[in-house]
Amino acid sequence: MHPTQELLDYDDRYDDALPDDLPVIPEDVSEWLTWCKRKHHSLKDALDGETRVSEDTFARAWLLGIWRVEETGEIGGKK
Repeated sequence: MHPTQELLDYDDRYDDALPDDLPVIPEDVSEWLTWCKRKHHSLKDALDGETRVSEDTFARAWLLGIWRVEETGEIGGKK
């Protein structure tokens, strides 16, 4: 494969490498989770906010460090 084509195919290969059962959370919850992690809050403190998803879903996204944003399909949590 030509190196340029390999770079162009990166997103497709990245998406293919992700598990199919990532937690799916709304965009505002994604922003809240990201903010809490950046501020080094604990999971317990983050769950005290308005998460609008089940605690299990929020906790899975927190622990995995990656999730799918419901409205956009984008992957959250990746650096």
